[in-house]
Amino acid sequence: MNLLSRLALLTLLVCAGVAVLYWIVLDQGRDEINGLLRDLSTERAARIGTARTIQGAGLESLVSSYAWWDDMVKFMDKPDEQWAANNVDNIVGIPNGGDAVWVLDPNFALLHTIDKDYRRPGVPFPSVAALRQAIGDRYTFRYFTLVDGALWEIFGAAIQDAKFWRHQTPVRGYLLLGRRWDEPWLAQLGTIVGARITLHPADAVLPRAGLIHDFRRTLEGLDGRPLVQLDARFNFDLIESARQAFIRRVIYVSLGALLAVALVVGVVAFLVLRPLGQITRSLESRVPTHLASLLNSRTEFGAIARLVAGQLRWGRMLEEEMRRQLERTQTDSAQRDAEANEALRIRLAGNIHDGPIQSIYAAGLQLAAVQTAAEQQIAPRPEQIAAINAMLQQASSDLRNLILDLEPEELRAHDLETALGRLERHMRQFARCQFELVIPEGALDGLSRDAQTQLYFICRELASNALRHARPSQAALRFSLARDFLQLEWTNNGVRADAQGAGNGNGLANIQRRVTELGGTMHFGAWQRDGWRVHAELPYTSLVHGGPVSPLA
Repeated sequence: MNLLSRLALLTLLVCAGVAVLYWIVLDQGRDEINGLLRDLSTERAARIGTARTIQGAGLESLVSSYAWWDDMVKFMDKPDEQWAANNVDNIVGIPNGGDAVWVLDPNFALLHTIDKDYRRPGVPFPSVAALRQAIGDRYTFRYFTLVDGALWEIFGAAIQDAKFWRHQTPVRGYLLLGRRWDEPWLAQLGTIVGARITLHPADAVLPRAGLIHDFRRTLEGLDGRPLVQLDARFNFDLIESARQAFIRRVIYVSLGALLAVALVVGVVAFLVLRPLGQITRSLESRVPTHLASLLNSRTEFGAIARLVAGQLRWGRMLEEEMRRQLERTQTDSAQRDAEANEALRIRLAGNIHDGPIQSIYAAGLQLAAVQTAAEQQIAPRPEQIAAINAMLQQASSDLRNLILDLEPEELRAHDLETALGRLERHMRQFARCQFELVIPEGALDGLSRDAQTQLYFICRELASNALRHARPSQAALRFSLARDFLQLEWTNNGVRADAQGAGNGNGLANIQRRVTELGGTMHFGAWQRDGWRVHAELPYTSLVHGGPVSPLA
């Protein structure tokens, strides 16, 4: 009996054994699924409340700790909007934090509020009387309410001096931390519960609960009025469908196993040995000419051949980019230039060696093992082919990332003026700021890629500083021309604009460093009544290739 016949007989015996094992496992699985459905039926009603309690424990602890904070008590005695912005707002928008915060005085008047989108939402209760009655003599509380038509869960605590027991000191105010029940939060809650959770208006008429409906509840507000209807769906039908599909799949696999294995054994020699040899020779010589007949093939070996050819092209592109970057990193001192080039070469060589080269080398070893097995008439395992494919994809991805990381993403396919246009749209659409961008005709023409990169980072840092510290409603970025100089001016209004000039942060320091590297000067300070202004002058000799050229020359 030859090797092929023995392989076919062995495969037939293995398929028969697997089929018997599948029937045994299927019978046991049917009993386990039925028991699982019964257990889920008794637990699912309690899951929503348990999950909400667990998810809200962190917010309850967070709001309680802030309510007993000494500085919070001092803030209630002497409200300071800037202190609240620096110390209270940081519990909004962080992981496991709230979506909005409200600070109320003892009479429930609003002192400070902010949400994660830097807006100031309204008070999260229908009336002071309803909130007062719901709180009673409790020091911590939670409830549901509607804010701007959306469902919120509010976690509150009384602000008191931590040096005394709570019943010994008067209430100084109240701190409310809100969690908005939006689609991401419902998806997260549904993941914990194991259900699809949706919210419907309180007066909506929902269809009658069927097999997939498992839990439905009306959420009420402080005054007892219904707010929304919560509907959780446990998809037991999918479990039953999966079980039936599994039974059919076992039958189909058992009947088709022999035919499939016989077909694979018959064609493995022709479909494996030849493409493996071509790919191996290409990897050894690092020349893609051996892959010509495979590049248009739609088989897995064709995909591997295209990945090998692609990574070889990326390698040549990376070499060219290395050469170009080394030419652009010249300095005044020949010794410093050589050291910088050597450092860049070592860094890129190390990245290539530790990333793509290792993936290619491992793929070559796997191909050699598959080729050896194929020469012995042993069919390759699908996981071997998948592993080779994954290694070459990783090598191609690593080479692509090494090239793309050499300059900002926004400037890879666009010039500086286009990138600044995107910044303008971001300020208007997402930051909700009235923004003016002025670029005279030809002012940014002829700038080197290094200068464009530096100017882009300067403009982006100016916008980021303004949004973080001033939250302006109006801002402007203007370029102007003077002979042999490019002038840049940033202005914005906002809350406490003088704080931007404190000089203690990294933002202005980074901007100053980039302006200095371009040979320019920068001045900044308060502007008009509540504004802020940054002015920089940059010589064109440091912005363009090949010497002093300016649009006004």
